[in-house]
Amino acid sequence: MTVLEDFDAELRKITAGTGLEPFYDRILAAARCNISIETVQVEQDEVTMGASRLGGRPDLPPEFEWPYYEQDKPLEFLAQFNLKDLQDYDLLGDLPKEGMLSFFLHTLGPKDPDNARGWKVYHHADTGLRRFVLPKAFDIWNPDAIYIYSPHCSASINLSWGLSDHFGEDEAFHGHQSLLPESLTQSPYGYEPHLLGFFHTIQMNNDLWNSEICKIESRGYSSYGLMQDWLGLNPYAEFTSEQLIQKAELAKIDETWRVLFQIFMDGPTVAFYIQEDALKQANFETIWVVTEID
Repeated sequence: MTVLEDFDAELRKITAGTGLEPFYDRILAAARCNISIETVQVEQDEVTMGASRLGGRPDLPPEFEWPYYEQDKPLEFLAQFNLKDLQDYDLLGDLPKEGMLSFFLHTLGPKDPDNARGWKVYHHADTGLRRFVLPKAFDIWNPDAIYIYSPHCSASINLSWGLSDHFGEDEAFHGHQSLLPESLTQSPYGYEPHLLGFFHTIQMNNDLWNSEICKIESRGYSSYGLMQDWLGLNPYAEFTSEQLIQKAELAKIDETWRVLFQIFMDGPTVAFYIQEDALKQANFETIWVVTEID
């Protein structure tokens, strides 16, 4: 049985007897498996080299060069995931099977529309690693590190499912949402970090909104002005001639961004988004970050 057949069978089991049989294909299309991360604070030395975890000192190849924002602001290390740990939970096969993903972020700085130097997702081998020391410059410019996951946290990995938050607005499905089991309609990941799945909002953002933001901002445009007429919901929106040109250009681009990793900090939540086509090619250079403040 393939991972997709496993996913299909599990979802049928969850929805069995709910009266949703006519909508099953729509439910399957709107569902996405989510890899949630539970953390337990431990001492750095207790964590095996190359194990999945949050915070502390990252395990990286010796040739790794620490990423910086501008020249003197090192990015903060957020998390590392050994992809072998995730294979049993990545039912749709979205992630590579080998290596590690390490996430870095400049939490206190603005976004860089040129090359997105304010964050980095590094896909690297899980052998021949060494435990890096945080750059000294980090203490100089950000001694308090108020957002960083400074405690060393081991990661316990779990699997759950969720539905697109726009699925329930489908007219054909309208009025049937109450028939869905709680395991699908309630947020499967709360405020825990998670890989894949859907964006969990603390305000009003959703995946459709965030995907559009990524498409706009990754091209150096301002989403603030261009999103005022998102989905044509604001008949009073006014645009400059430059914005109208940008809107026309963006309308020709068929591009979907999806959550790769979302983490909740002391106030904001930060989601690393990746272009869907780039994820299929394991190209982690095509990343954009969306931040939502509580």
